Amino acid sequence: MFTITPAARTALNFAVVIAFAVPFAANAAAPGHPVAPPPPGSNPYQPAVQNDVTGAYQFRTRVLVSPPNCQNFAGQADSVFYSSTTDDKTKAEQLTAISKAAATAGCLAP
Repeated sequence: MFTITPAARTALNFAVVIAFAVPFAANAAAPGHPVAPPPPGSNPYQPAVQNDVTGAYQFRTRVLVSPPNCQNFAGQADSVFYSSTTDDKTKAEQLTAISKAAATAGCLAP
């Protein structure tokens, strides 16, 4: 029977490790896909627009989850806020009415 000396076994193990590690190291060293910088003069991190509609929609973050009927107010507010057929003035009025109804029902957190 043929036996391998401990030194030869160590050398073979080292060769196997190198054979598997080299492709991973090559991929890690390869340049990735660079992210293009924003055009000069632009600010990609602009704050969200604040107007009457977004002000009226802010109550949506305070709608409680525990009573099941409270989620109806959240759904109504979402559908009004994301409606593309309603103008901003009407949206603000409807969202204010929904927030008052939610507050009356006890569905808003303090």
